[in-house]
Parts: sequence; C-alpha cells; structure tokens
Amino acid sequence: MNRRIHSASCYKAKGQRAVGLIEVLIAMLVLALGLLGLMRMQLAAKQAAFEAAQRTVATNLARDLLERMRSNPTQLDAYSVSELGTTSTLSAAVNCAQQSCAADQLARYDLYDWHQALLGRTAEFKLGGAAFNSAGLVEPRACVNHSAGEVSVAIAWRGTELITAANSSDDSYASDCGTNQGLYGDADRQRRLLVLNTYIGKP
Repeated sequence: MNRRIHSASCYKAKGQRAVGLIEVLIAMLVLALGLLGLMRMQLAAKQAAFEAAQRTVATNLARDLLERMRSNPTQLDAYSVSELGTTSTLSAAVNCAQQSCAADQLARYDLYDWHQALLGRTAEFKLGGAAFNSAGLVEPRACVNHSAGEVSVAIAWRGTELITAANSSDDSYASDCGTNQGLYGDADRQRRLLVLNTYIGKP
C-alpha cells in the first residue's frame, strides 16, 4: 500500500515539473517578443529622428541661400543652378569671407560656400587634406531658379523609407529636382524634397 502511494506522489511531482518548464518557456517567448518589438520601435524612432534632422538641414540650407541672394539682389541670375550635388564641382576665385568682393564675385563665392554646406563639408573636417561629408544631406541635389524676382530653391535628398506614389502629388513635390538619376531608389520612391519660394526685388 505504501509503495502505491509513493509511486503516485512521484508521478505528480514529475507532472508539476513539466508544467513549470512549459510556463518558463512561454514566459521566455513572451519576453523575446517584447524585446523584439522594443528594438523595432527604437529603430523606427531613430529613422524618424534622422528624417526630421535631414529635413531641418535642408530647410536651413534653403533659407541660408535665400538670405545670401537677398543680400546680393543684383546678381540673382548668377545663383541659378540645376542639379547641384555630389558630382558638381564649383570654385571661387576670391574668398569673400576674408576680403571685399564685387557683386559677381560674391555670388560665385556664395554658391561655392553653400555647395560645401550642402555636402556637409567644413574646414574643420578634413582628412589627409581632402574634405569629407560630416553633416550634410544624403545624395543631395539642389535646383535654384529665378524669374523676374520670383526665386525658388528646391533641395532633394535620399530618405530611409519608401514613399507611396500618392506623395508625388503633394505640393512640396512641385519640382523634379533630382529625379530620374538613379539616386533615390525605384521610381524615386526614396526621394525627399523641400521647396521654398519667395520674391526678391531688385534695388
């Protein structure tokens, strides 16, 4: 009689241990899923922060160029460019930050200096004498147009996420700057664009 009772107790203890092991495995699975979700949320937050930072850079760049043009209103046509970006090479005969310049020299220097900012190049960030991108836009392209005082600055760059075709009908996509160059993925679905328009009257 005692042996039967002892045998039943053993079976019960083994069954409890099996149930406990299943519960631990389920808890570990839930924890793993939670951690995976947290990692995906952090990745999405970082991507959103990067996208916002890039748009802020583009906005500041566009405003900077418009202010340069306002300060040199007789040379508005000299600031007009198409597809200015990583493959473009600009030079300035005179460093207008260190000496006085004529209006046309200032326009050329402004565009050169602004192009360096567009690419994220600064005098402090050089390696072996060659400048490299530090905080610019990803694959930027800039287009500046002027007509009878109406000035438009369009800046395109590559984003991290694909956008739907519906975004192309948005007012901010009124410029084709940077399109059809193979820079922004299939059908330019990674293209981000900022366009600022203003009027600058000649003195």
